[in-house]
Formats: sequence, structure tokens, C-alpha cells
Amino acid sequence: MRKASAAALLVAASIILTVCLAPVGCGSNVGEKASGTTSSSAKSSASFAPPPPSINAPTLTSGPVTALQPGSPIMVGDEAATVVCKAGFYIDYPDASHGGQRLPGFITVAQCAKGAADAPVSVMKAGATGQAPSRIKVGSITYVAPGDVQPAVADEPWTIPTSPLAVFSSGQSDWAIPVDVKINDQMPTGATVQATQPVEQRKAPAKWSNVDGVVVTGHVLDPASTPELKNLPAGVARVVVAADDAARPIEQWVLGSPVTVDLGGAVYNLGVITAVDETRRWIVVDLINPLLVQQDARLITTV
Repeated sequence: MRKASAAALLVAASIILTVCLAPVGCGSNVGEKASGTTSSSAKSSASFAPPPPSINAPTLTSGPVTALQPGSPIMVGDEAATVVCKAGFYIDYPDASHGGQRLPGFITVAQCAKGAADAPVSVMKAGATGQAPSRIKVGSITYVAPGDVQPAVADEPWTIPTSPLAVFSSGQSDWAIPVDVKINDQMPTGATVQATQPVEQRKAPAKWSNVDGVVVTGHVLDPASTPELKNLPAGVARVVVAADDAARPIEQWVLGSPVTVDLGGAVYNLGVITAVDETRRWIVVDLINPLLVQQDARLITTV
């Protein structure tokens, strides 16, 4: 997590870092009252100042949403274990834990679940006028790709040796809040990018949503003309995208965000953000087509 400047950006981006002070109604484990105490063991009437307040582990919460859709901020895990990410593409797939019944779900990234299959997924549901948003569980992680999610080469996030994708679902046909299917402010298509070479060679224009939900643009990098990408692992359907606005920060909280590309004037679903290079303003995108094929999943394009 970043220092104070990054925390300020985090608040501006509707991702709130809540630090709970024990004496201020936080259900803390410190039972002492705030007043001074008298040492009975020393048989003294001297009064001692109270200890400094305990600070619980910080809890991350995401910005409020009125509907769950590709690109929505989500929270994976409970309380201090919460990881803020994004919901990716909306799919339907045969859920093994429900006897192969086809259920709707969202693709995201395994890093959000920290490898835990059953990790709860929540959102901050926007309240009515004048009311604060409330945290509401919308589902659980139902699939986490096996394999190591750490980069094989330090400081080169595109060298993750496997495709670290995950899926979360409510476990039923509906959700606790309304669902929308728009991706990056556009109605979705069923077309997916099936190979990396065409988008790399054309340096295809790409879109995704940043930490505060604003759609931003970039372009796919061609490894043939980008020496830094010499370590892209073979056998993993992955591309690296450079943001067009090199002055705008890219935060870790965009992990899971769906990325689309333009090929010949048509919009294609590319993949989800699995890593970021904050210094270069690059995002690492793993294609979703291999997961769709492997899991017998289909993109949902209408509600």
C-alpha cells in the first residue's frame, strides 16, 4: 500500500481505507476505560495515564455501486483480509459445486482471492439519498486457476508463469443486487480475441476502466519492438498494454478489470488485467478465451 499521497488518491478514487481506533466504538479487544487507573499492587494512590489507543488492522472498502457489472469494484475476503479488485467479464459456466448446473459468474484474478476457493466477494451497495453505502455479500470465489501467481522475473509482472484467473458466483441464477452487462460504457459483444499476435502486430487500441470507474485507453505492445517483453512466458495467452496517458497513475486496484480492443472497427473482448507496472504505466492482460474453452463457459451479453 502506498504512503499518504497514495492514500489521498485512494480516497479520490472512491476506494476508502478505514482505520478503526479501538476506543471509538469499533468493537475493539481493549476493555480498559479511558480514565487513569490506580495501581493496587503497589499500594499507591498514584494515577497513571492510559495507554495509547490500539489501532486495528486497516480495512479496505471499495467505492459504492448501484449494480454489479464488468468493471465494478469488488471486495474479496473478510474485514482486514479484504482485497479490492474489479469484476471482469460476465459469463455462464457449469459449476462443479452445483452438479454442473450452469450458473452466472464473473471472471476476476486469483490474486484477489489469495488462492482461496470459497473466499467471500462483496460490494459496497449505494444507499438511498442521504444514506451511507453498506457492504453486502454478492457471492464467493468458485474457481481459482492453479499455479504460481508470482512473476518469474523480479519487477517484471508480465512474467507470471501461469494465467492467474478466477471466477466468482452467487451460487444461484440471481444476485443480491441488479446486474448490468455493459463493458467500458459499451454494450458487450460475444467476440473474443483468440490469439495474441494479431493484436500485438497491429498495436490494437484498448480500453479498460481505472480505479474510479473512468474508461481509459491504451494500445497493445508488440514484443518484437519492445525489448522489455523478451521474458513473456511461452504458452500463456497474454499481452501487455501501455496506457495512452502516461501521466495518469495505474493502481493495483484495477486487477480484474475487463479489457476490450478495437480490430478493424469492431470491438473484441481481450482479457482481464492480471498485473500492473505502475512505473511504466503498463497493464498485463491475460486473454479470457482459453478460460472460456477450458471451463465450457460463455460470455453473457444480455440480462
